[in-house]
Amino acid sequence: MDSMPNAAAPYTHFNGLDPSRQQFVSWQTASSMNSTLLLGTSSGALATNQTNATMTIMHHVKLDNLQPNTRYYYQAKSASANGTYISPVESFETAPLASLPFKVALLSDSQQMWGTGHYGVIAGDIANLDGISFVADLGDVCEWPTAQPDWNLFMAQSAPWMAKYSFAPVMGNHDSLFDSATQGYDDLQDFMYYQHFGFSYSSGPWKNHFFYTFNWSNVQFVVGEIADGSQENIALMNQSAWFNETLAKGQDKAFRVLVFHRSLFSSIGDHPDYIARIKPIVNKYNVSLVMYGHDHHYERFLVDGHTYLCLGGGGAMQDTSFNVVPESQFLNLGPSYTTISFEVDHAVVSTYSEQNDLIESFTLATNGSVIAQTTGGAN
Repeated sequence: MDSMPNAAAPYTHFNGLDPSRQQFVSWQTASSMNSTLLLGTSSGALATNQTNATMTIMHHVKLDNLQPNTRYYYQAKSASANGTYISPVESFETAPLASLPFKVALLSDSQQMWGTGHYGVIAGDIANLDGISFVADLGDVCEWPTAQPDWNLFMAQSAPWMAKYSFAPVMGNHDSLFDSATQGYDDLQDFMYYQHFGFSYSSGPWKNHFFYTFNWSNVQFVVGEIADGSQENIALMNQSAWFNETLAKGQDKAFRVLVFHRSLFSSIGDHPDYIARIKPIVNKYNVSLVMYGHDHHYERFLVDGHTYLCLGGGGAMQDTSFNVVPESQFLNLGPSYTTISFEVDHAVVSTYSEQNDLIESFTLATNGSVIAQTTGGAN
């Protein structure tokens, strides 16, 4: 990893934005250069969208006034006295406003702990999927929060799917350093996560935080900042108030999906502090699906009629011992990734091994205001 160049091909992300009309295009160059972005709805007809003469290594371009439900093509260019960088033509899709079917891919804990190498295989699996709207990594993107080589490897392995799909990032405990004495993050400016994605909101009551929300078709996604620092994250960041305010606005959506990093229910040990804070919110606002990582295995739970998923098979070393909790309905050990196909009145959740074998599949179906889980399994 240390020999890999400190550069990243362009990637798109929309944390803090409305993905139906906005997008960030970001890239990293090995030395300070300017930034130019070409954009168009055809790969053969790109026009200059923005130019920034500021010399920088991390390049971030915000796109506004995009058309919903549209695939855009773009190319990044950077130059300095030392040379020129020109990226391949890549693409992303904006969110539809109408209730249209769509599909997403998710994983967690892609960190390359002790060089296990599984994330590289899973990244290739995701790159070979068709019809994905965006990809979410539920935290612990890399092993060390300030290690450039870790992020060099992650970005290089992710480049094939990032060339096609936008990234919905989630901060994990390995992506940050929380200081319990100061009740804040240490060395924030050095976090590779912050450098690549920035804060979700730069103004307003929730500025300078990493949590965010967005709508895609008939689904509300709520991304929490429950990463390092145990339960202090929820109290310090006032996320209980934010969760309540945000989910209250999503009651008109067919599905509400809540994601964050730290685990709640888990057969390697429940986390009662998190359960006490999050479960009442899930029940109150009829959250359709809760997903997290942190524990390194795949596990599905049914609690008060609500489905919780642990998606910790994204690349790190897997857990080795379990004491299966009563809420657990399915448990799998081994690298994995998950897709969700959202239809107008139901969603199919499928989890696959890194060899693309089906581990299990189940359906969440709408029945009035209630989301009912129909269990399935591997074929």
